[in-house]
Amino acid sequence: MLRLLQSTAFALLAPALLVTPAVARENYALLVGASQYPSLDEKYWLKGPANDVKLVRTYLETQSPVPFPAAHIATLADGVEGATGEPTLSGIRTAFAELTAKVQPGDFVYLHFSGHGTQAPAADPETELDGLDELFLPTDIGLWSNEVGAVQNALVDDEIGKLIDGLRDKGADVWAVFDSCHSGTVTRGAPDGDEEVRTRQLPPEALGLSSDQMEPVTRGLQDPRAQPDPPIDSGDEQGKGGSLVSFFAAQTNEVTPEKNLPKGKPGRIPQGVFTYTLFEVLAEHPGATYGQIGQEVLRKYATKSLARTTPLFEGDLDRVAFSGSPGER
Repeated sequence: MLRLLQSTAFALLAPALLVTPAVARENYALLVGASQYPSLDEKYWLKGPANDVKLVRTYLETQSPVPFPAAHIATLADGVEGATGEPTLSGIRTAFAELTAKVQPGDFVYLHFSGHGTQAPAADPETELDGLDELFLPTDIGLWSNEVGAVQNALVDDEIGKLIDGLRDKGADVWAVFDSCHSGTVTRGAPDGDEEVRTRQLPPEALGLSSDQMEPVTRGLQDPRAQPDPPIDSGDEQGKGGSLVSFFAAQTNEVTPEKNLPKGKPGRIPQGVFTYTLFEVLAEHPGATYGQIGQEVLRKYATKSLARTTPLFEGDLDRVAFSGSPGER
């Protein structure tokens, strides 16, 4: 009888002994703000990205619905006190490599890019519907090189996609926000009549690209329906352990501005309109889904006449932002 009781007790305890404790989720952030470009005329320099990064970092450390320890926030920005590095191409690549080495399955990563964006002829035109690559410009970018067929030290959309895929392959969920322009067809950089407004699109000629080189290379491309997937894919397809939600400040044929904000208030400073509006919404609506946040950003753009651009939101927008707890609709 004693043996029976002992064996029964062991059988009841065994499953509990085999259960391993759940690993706590960690939250990380990489914030990139590129403002000054030594290889460009100063009229193309920006003021807002440094302020964008400070705004985002303050929110993550003090108001985020999930905790972001200061040690988990990498800040690559010029003109920002306490930055952990410079927003150069090598700095961005190194930060991604260090972050990819840290993350574990179930972790969350927030990515923020503020700075110049532009387009250039694609290295592989058949992978782009218009024959052009979208670029984010680190501070050490150079001019277009005919020898290598690229803008020196530019961060190309294909590489951004691979860097993000590296995080997702480790099982991390990613939210990527881009407050830069994705069009090469409009002027960017210099004030457009209102000294408080700058657009975040660098004209290709500033990088030494001619209009002939920038003409969309559409002839000879495949049927658009047969084009490969874009480099940044928001789905949870096979081989990608983590999810991806992407927010873009503008459509591919639009520019995005920075202005002195908040409008009409004393002490206003240059900010990316998209970054400022996005984090205003996050502060007002904790626990909202990505879709609800996107809808409120669009509403503010329309009712406050903030910009003539249409932000773009991709991914599983029904998820709660930062994977926090859901709030009221």
